[in-house]
Amino acid sequence: MKHTFLATILGFLLAVFYSVSAQEVKVKANLDTSSILIGQQVDLKLSVSIASGKKIVWPLIGDSIAAGVEVVSKSKIDTVFSTDKKMLDLIQRVRITSFDSGIHVLPFIPFYNSESRDSSSIIAQTESLMLNVQTIQVDTTRAFKDSKGPLGIPITFREMLPWILGGLGVIAIISFIVYYFIRKKKDKPLLMFSAKPELPPHVAALEDLEKLRMAKLWQSGRVKEYHTALTDIIRIYIERKYQIMAMEMTSDEILSSLKYNKVPNEARSALSDIFVLSDLVKFAKANPLPDEHDISLKKSVEFVKLTTTEL
Repeated sequence: MKHTFLATILGFLLAVFYSVSAQEVKVKANLDTSSILIGQQVDLKLSVSIASGKKIVWPLIGDSIAAGVEVVSKSKIDTVFSTDKKMLDLIQRVRITSFDSGIHVLPFIPFYNSESRDSSSIIAQTESLMLNVQTIQVDTTRAFKDSKGPLGIPITFREMLPWILGGLGVIAIISFIVYYFIRKKKDKPLLMFSAKPELPPHVAALEDLEKLRMAKLWQSGRVKEYHTALTDIIRIYIERKYQIMAMEMTSDEILSSLKYNKVPNEARSALSDIFVLSDLVKFAKANPLPDEHDISLKKSVEFVKLTTTEL
């Protein structure tokens, strides 16, 4: 009698527990359609409604869900809370297909409350479903027709563009290699740059003298540097104008050489004054007056203009 009473109480408690669990977890599975043609795909929707905070372990779904029914893909598990945040809906879509005609039974899918996934931890399960896979009906009353060949699809410019660019690139590389070996065989540089046209001697000299004036060397105490630069400009001008080695000659040697080049006496006199003052600064450490620096520059300009027939 006592054992019977205890069994009754235990059964009542289990029934209450199952009823509460069923209220806390609701699972459902349904197909988009229960009938497909062979090879077509259909979505199996798994949905779970569970009380917030309650633990549930999702079933493991492999490459097939039943004999002859293959799994193509599985979506992520979407979660949606109810407005009062007390319930949570979990949804996953499993895309399936079959290449075997006939009626396939999709077994129930269990959900667990622990990772062990054994029968004792099942808290809910879906109902089994039926999937009817049909073949394409062939009309045998019609005559057989020859199979058509593949249809030609016009090639677009976008599809051709990579090939065009690739071909141009190959041609450019081959051309560069041929050009390189031709230049190398002729012992010529790979790239030719056109030289900047050289200014006439008098133009270059006058420009350099103007730059020297603007540099204000003697005004900043660089007297020797100023006169050295001044005479170098004149020497380079004479060298280019009269084809004599003026940069390697002394002042007297330059003045003597100009006697044979029909240089006006006025020009040679101005050049002599320039050289004398310059030599005093460079070798005797003389410190000319400010006006003498300007006079040397003016006489240099005068010398260039007197010896230039183009002016």
